[in-house]
Amino acid sequence: MSAGSVSSSLAVLGMACVPVGAWVRTRVVLEADAAGLEGRSDLRLPIGTRGQVHETPDANGGVFSIAVGMNVYDIQADEFEIERLEGTCALCALPGTLRCSRCRAAFYCGREHQSADWRLGHRHGCKPAAPSRQPPPSEASELAWLAAAKLWLCALRESSSEGLEAALAEFARALDATPLAFRAAHAQLLARRHLFLGASLLDLGKASSALASLRLAVELAPADAAAVVEYSLALEQQGDLEGARAVAREAVARGVQWRNEWQRPGTLVPLSAAPKGVWETADFGWLRLLEAQCAEVQLELDALLPQRQSSRGSAEGAWHAVGGVHREMGQHDGSVVDSGAWREAVLLGTGARPQLAPRTVALLRAHAPAAVDLCERGAGEVILSVLAPGTHIRAHCAPSNLRLTAHLGLRVPPSGSGRCELRVGARTLRWEEGRALVFDDSFEHEVFNLTAHTRVVLLIRFWHPELATDDARDAALRQAADHAHACWQIRHHPPR
Repeated sequence: MSAGSVSSSLAVLGMACVPVGAWVRTRVVLEADAAGLEGRSDLRLPIGTRGQVHETPDANGGVFSIAVGMNVYDIQADEFEIERLEGTCALCALPGTLRCSRCRAAFYCGREHQSADWRLGHRHGCKPAAPSRQPPPSEASELAWLAAAKLWLCALRESSSEGLEAALAEFARALDATPLAFRAAHAQLLARRHLFLGASLLDLGKASSALASLRLAVELAPADAAAVVEYSLALEQQGDLEGARAVAREAVARGVQWRNEWQRPGTLVPLSAAPKGVWETADFGWLRLLEAQCAEVQLELDALLPQRQSSRGSAEGAWHAVGGVHREMGQHDGSVVDSGAWREAVLLGTGARPQLAPRTVALLRAHAPAAVDLCERGAGEVILSVLAPGTHIRAHCAPSNLRLTAHLGLRVPPSGSGRCELRVGARTLRWEEGRALVFDDSFEHEVFNLTAHTRVVLLIRFWHPELATDDARDAALRQAADHAHACWQIRHHPPR
């Protein structure tokens, strides 16, 4: 196409009106600019590359987005030529939009000149236009994925759950249509797409489909830590603990993410010591001091227990259901309550009311600086933790290994009254009044109070002993924040 014909086409159509789906040819060399793809010669496309408009400037920050095969490129309006919508009349040289339906090459200003040109000889040189190119299967599936991505982004903007479900169905169809040869050549990309699909389906409650997609993500990229974590977590949430452990065992054997099949946090801070689920209380002198002062803590507890639990959705009152709105952190904790009721009174951390037990808080401030600092940084809490009779907290792993948890027994059901215990990994622990126990809650743990009595402990989160300096603690919190952001990205940005 000549520059003149391009100019006339743009003058009539206007670049702002080039529609999504229009075919264009580039005037510049295209290069992938996504992170990690710089310098890839196979993603460097020459002048004249043919692509399709994926997004127009109003939806893409002022520039066009062009889909070519499995990639999308941003490009300025003057860096491509659109398909001709207008030409010069073959007889009079005036602008014309009427095109020969057979060869698609000759333009006319009207039917009269088209008929005249046919009689004058056009019919002798007119050849049928080549059929429009059908994209190969790999390109067809890529275009289907891009179309689904557009639906997804629109649904996110509109907060439409129906739109999100429809987009996920289109993503699944695009993945199903991917040719085997393409899968072999682009395993990492397809693993990321299955990871996105699986995580998003899980968030929408589509557990069966989510697990199938996450399993494929791990099979395609067994060294992808994000896929391994999401798949293991999904199995854990669905109660398939042996399946979660099996995924972790394979990851440990490959040196991916974890060091122990029982310890499966999303954020694994690098620590030098071998991981262990249960710690010796004697290793923490401040816990011995708290044990000696347990009677004071119990007196404050006795004053609080008769108070009624706050109503659902309220931040008032001493006692709240774990996972309620009374504190910003830990609102997912209530999801692990399988039966019964788990209540708390927060003494330190977000949503704390230290005036509920001032002597207990004073003891902690005087003797447990690692706990106080963790709470003040918004990464932990100290609570009076109450398990009602018949309560079961199902097995789960905390999201990070940057902390340990201590339980000081305050009210413990009598021996022989039923099952009342804490399982950490393969070990079973039992509480005693006035005694503390310490464990790493990034290990799989499960809690039972299947008695007719109430169990109460003072639950204390505190920094892992290896994270003893401000720099180490800052780095651990940054790593946890980066992981949380990466999880958000997985669920919101379809991989291209």
